Amino acid sequence: MEFSISLLTELLIIGGLVGFLTGLFGIGGGVFLVPTLLYLFMKEGIAVELATPMALGTSLGIAFIASLATTASHIKMRSFDPKIATAIVVSGIFGAQFGALAGSRWDPIIVHRLFGMIVSLIGIYILIFQITEPGEQIYDRILWTKAIVIGFSVSFFSGLLGIGGGSMMIPLLILFLEVPYPKAVGTSTLFMAVASLSGAAGYVFNGWQRAGLPTYTLGYIHVGVLLITGITILLVAKFGVAISHRASPRILARILAGLLLFIGIRTLYFT
Repeated sequence: MEFSISLLTELLIIGGLVGFLTGLFGIGGGVFLVPTLLYLFMKEGIAVELATPMALGTSLGIAFIASLATTASHIKMRSFDPKIATAIVVSGIFGAQFGALAGSRWDPIIVHRLFGMIVSLIGIYILIFQITEPGEQIYDRILWTKAIVIGFSVSFFSGLLGIGGGSMMIPLLILFLEVPYPKAVGTSTLFMAVASLSGAAGYVFNGWQRAGLPTYTLGYIHVGVLLITGITILLVAKFGVAISHRASPRILARILAGLLLFIGIRTLYFT
């Protein structure tokens, strides 16, 4: 896989589009990156058995880079729940490792179908999900148990499917852990940063010394693609954020749901 002018152009376009969508919708971008990177790697002649974990691992690495700026902002503003964040982040580290192991070993067709199903379900859920004011939060054993289970489960699918998990985490924080929406966004962002880093590290470990990988790879992560796309996303995301502040949240939610349904159904159809 050589970095030709056409490949560099494609990566810049991918980074620009994903960065804009990430800023516009406030998600990690993995749902857009995974199918795009998979197509790109296979177009470059990489077998699907290698292209699939490469797309997943590289997507998680890019998600980590893209989350750094927003995570720092939320920490600085204290717009997260520190107790809940601790529980979901610690359990999320382990869940992402198991997810990365599964994504590296499972049949690519199974991973593709799971990706299509879950992305479609997220799209449907966004269409029907209504933000409500949570009730009183009581930090008891039941709450901690739910936080640990949610952190592990979401991070498992994050590692398995190469996505940050924010679109799954935010509704769960509000519905089951009684976290107010603004703090749910900040807590989810912090979770995504740690889970994506843990998952990416898992793909490095599981792909270490794997035969047949192209140059510029660290395990299953293509470092060149990660840097070019990740930096482009960081530079472009602010334009999506600027537009998101002017647009109707309901309209944005419907557009995002439509995109997710399109990606999910298309993935299922072509698997």
